[in-house]
Amino acid sequence: MTIADPGRTGRKTAAAPSPIAHKIADLVRAGPFGHTKLYSLIREGVLPAYQVGGSSIVLDEDWQALFRHAPPLVSKRAVRTRPVRHADEEAA
Repeated sequence: MTIADPGRTGRKTAAAPSPIAHKIADLVRAGPFGHTKLYSLIREGVLPAYQVGGSSIVLDEDWQALFRHAPPLVSKRAVRTRPVRHADEEAA
């Protein structure tokens, strides 16, 4: 894959390849989780990780799968189990 180099007209440069693995510290810097949450997800088996030397490594495909398979957030306001009564309705 090539992209146009905005600094030089007509020249193309190779796009930087995406990493195949991440260190925990890199994932924390990128967000949205801190060390404690990441290690909790690893301990629970939700996020696979590997020990390479002294570093814990998470494969990029596992990191992306964590978000792809996460259940969608449903707002509590959107789900109502009973009708809302307004103050003027209670007086009547």
